[in-house]
Amino acid sequence: MAYAKNIINILADLSISPYIDGANSRIEAPAGYEEKIPDLVVGQSFRLVLECYDDHSNGVRSSFDSTTAAMVLKLRNSTEAGVTLVSGVAVATDGTNAEYNTFTLDCPKDTISDFYDGKDCILEITIEGGSGKNILLQELRVISADGTGDADFDSSDIEASAALIAAVTSAPDADLDSADGYAVGDYVYHIGGAQTYRCDNAAAAAAVWTAVDTLDSYSGRINYLLDTTAGALVVEIPAANVKSVQEIGLAKKDDTNNATISETINGQANPVLYGKQAVDLWSDGADWYSPRYDKFI
Repeated sequence: MAYAKNIINILADLSISPYIDGANSRIEAPAGYEEKIPDLVVGQSFRLVLECYDDHSNGVRSSFDSTTAAMVLKLRNSTEAGVTLVSGVAVATDGTNAEYNTFTLDCPKDTISDFYDGKDCILEITIEGGSGKNILLQELRVISADGTGDADFDSSDIEASAALIAAVTSAPDADLDSADGYAVGDYVYHIGGAQTYRCDNAAAAAAVWTAVDTLDSYSGRINYLLDTTAGALVVEIPAANVKSVQEIGLAKKDDTNNATISETINGQANPVLYGKQAVDLWSDGADWYSPRYDKFI
């Protein structure tokens, strides 16, 4: 793994702020250190060298013993579990001055998936040892090298930006996994139990599905492919007042069964998608609208 162009050096003061970036943590980065972790790129590897102090202003380093660090990427304002980029990294001290604790966090290539492309995210670093636990955060975006190559939604990014919602006849278990075509951020709707589940881990034979009341809400745009081959599907979209601005694209992959949208759209409760249809939904924070309602629903 080569990190020559992707090494980020950050100072963190655990006594001041949970935020890593200089603006929030009030740490003036000396020469050779970055002010913040830059936006991440889908599929790209990087190395984060994190130097931690208990009090940077007085040069007091963290005194955690037997300390390890883990780094997780999560969607902002979402309850999804996120993807672990690095885990179990042991602390090391500066061999000359022993003035700080250092964690070298190596994120392998292809760990950041297309699911996070173009989305607002949180990078969460958990530092934990026998003496305590600290969590460090930074808000950032994930961008893609595919399609437009930036964080703006474009038709060439549809495949990488779409998540799946599928009707299923049994509640999902650990064996409903990546081999079945599922990825983190996908959903299934158990017809018999009238329950929606979110995929928080798609690992082979170790998938994790969490029962949820609605789809996660996002600032901006998210697209879902609807698979109704197993039966009629209910799409539990978020309430309109969850975000000030939301856009959801729904597209049926088949015309086997119907898909009901479990919200009020353009004043009509629980409209239905028939056949291979698509619809754009837009929320102003008070109500859901569809600009092409008459054509697609």
